[in-house]
Amino acid sequence: TEDHIVLCWWEDKKEIEEALLKDGYLHRREININIETVRRFKGCECETVILVLPLDGTLVPRQHPMSALETLQSQSYGNAPEGEELVHEFKKNCYVGISRAQTLLVVIGTQAQLPYLNWSTELMDT
Repeated sequence: TEDHIVLCWWEDKKEIEEALLKDGYLHRREININIETVRRFKGCECETVILVLPLDGTLVPRQHPMSALETLQSQSYGNAPEGEELVHEFKKNCYVGISRAQTLLVVIGTQAQLPYLNWSTELMDT
């Protein structure tokens, strides 16, 4: 069997589990798919990693306590201290998720999230 991990934000985990279960992917013998949060999988590795960015297209899912900030509603993430913190946290979680893959990495997200996936040395120093 091949081992695969789907990494996501905790707020999206249940929705992703339900979708994979509905489509029958969680019970196939030839493939082993695990679903875990990015933070919980920190320090672990897997051959194949599928990183699912927040499903609602933001930097933090809408259920997250920080999503109520005005900076999120105005989409001006980097213009306020709270926004800078969100961008930093998003990039850090993405880096952790991406660096878990040993052979294959798939990142699923939106065009709006793409500019924040700038993997500079600044991110790797944190």
